[in-house]
Amino acid sequence: MKQIKPEGKRQNFHVIPHFLIYNPEFGEKRILFQMALANNMMLKWNPEKPPILYNTNLLVRQMSFSQNYNSSGINEQVKKFMKLIKDKGYVKKVASPIKQLTLYNVPNENTEENLFLQKKHYGIIYNFEFLYLLRLHKTNSMPYNTRIWNVLLVLAYLRYNIIMRVSEDFNSKKNRKKRPETYVKTYDDIGKELGLHRTTIEKCVKVLDEAGIIYHEQLFKTLPGTDRVVYSRIAFTNKYKYDGTQEYRLDSNYDYKKEIEEIKLQLKPYGEFGKATNASSDLENLD
Repeated sequence: MKQIKPEGKRQNFHVIPHFLIYNPEFGEKRILFQMALANNMMLKWNPEKPPILYNTNLLVRQMSFSQNYNSSGINEQVKKFMKLIKDKGYVKKVASPIKQLTLYNVPNENTEENLFLQKKHYGIIYNFEFLYLLRLHKTNSMPYNTRIWNVLLVLAYLRYNIIMRVSEDFNSKKNRKKRPETYVKTYDDIGKELGLHRTTIEKCVKVLDEAGIIYHEQLFKTLPGTDRVVYSRIAFTNKYKYDGTQEYRLDSNYDYKKEIEEIKLQLKPYGEFGKATNASSDLENLD
């Protein structure tokens, strides 16, 4: 698979709220639907104008799906998602001048649980990443028989959980030791949190890694008093970063390998070691 080429300067991005990531009640395609709706919103919230132009057929086309009006088809799934977010108060239906269109407004931009304008607890998916994954979806080129909605969900989850240093804490060794930009978890635990099977999580992570978006490395332990090696957690990190002190240009000093090396050093006293599991196998074990 051809790896993604990150933009030189941070482009538009989608904000995925934490409560949507963690709540399977919204459906398996919840991240995909939220992003499609967000594309129809105005850049700035305006309480006097409805920012969402809702049309089932339009949204399905935007997501590059074929129209399917069966009881479990994509069109009905979109309608079910819209009803759910309306009933929960995330959007409010307003009068529409066109019969075929349903217009919704975001009733309050300052709520803690805002579906589109979350300000504190969210994961970021850059638009160029979404377009890259969408092309794979449209050309039936998504590896490991994965589905784009699952890949987006796992990406949003990892972006929400991977530790990020503030812009003032540069990529120095001292700051990296204090706050390595990583996340450590098992596939089983991630699956339980997202409502997906661990195998699905593992396949989605492999897609993101091979695409050049997220790096992952399997950790392992040697059982005390034996030579038996057991697999442990997985360390995750972003493969690139944008520098907030440089107008969010691509950070040329950021090195994801060093981030992983640092977290492995911190885990080593607890008997947890790193083991490369993907194409970037030039990382050395720290044992």
